[in-house]
Amino acid sequence: MVHWLRFFNRKYHRKKTYGIADSEKAVRQVLYSILDKTLLEVACGSAELSLEASQYARSVTAIDTDLDVSDEALNRENFKFRLMDASEIEFPDASFDVVVIFNALARIKDKLDAILAGCRRVLEDDGEIIIISTAKKDKILLYEFIPGQAQSEGKMSIVKMKK
Repeated sequence: MVHWLRFFNRKYHRKKTYGIADSEKAVRQVLYSILDKTLLEVACGSAELSLEASQYARSVTAIDTDLDVSDEALNRENFKFRLMDASEIEFPDASFDVVVIFNALARIKDKLDAILAGCRRVLEDDGEIIIISTAKKDKILLYEFIPGQAQSEGKMSIVKMKK
């Protein structure tokens, strides 16, 4: 494990991030929170973050109300996609170590309270909800809905919440 982390640090953390997809930058920012963990991404859209995270997490499950995920992604070993409304998460209690919401606040803002309640329910006791926003509209909503908790990392804003 230590050898792998050394390789990761050398390959990614010293490299300029110009031109790298937002999903890859986001995974880099939360790598130690998702490394070898079970992850749920709610309102995943095309599941770009989930696919990137699947390289590091033990398993990744992505949910959305629309199937916008590539066939290649659906065939990955540690990646699962389910059609599901994020405000009515159908997984058992304490099913995941980490729940991520990535650039989805604009789409889920009307149901955010119900979604966060569902996210907390499916988290392990020591689990974490991570909300990542890179889109301008999402960042504004993040600061509005969860004031005082967002940390800025360049053009990215991140909120981490314990269960």
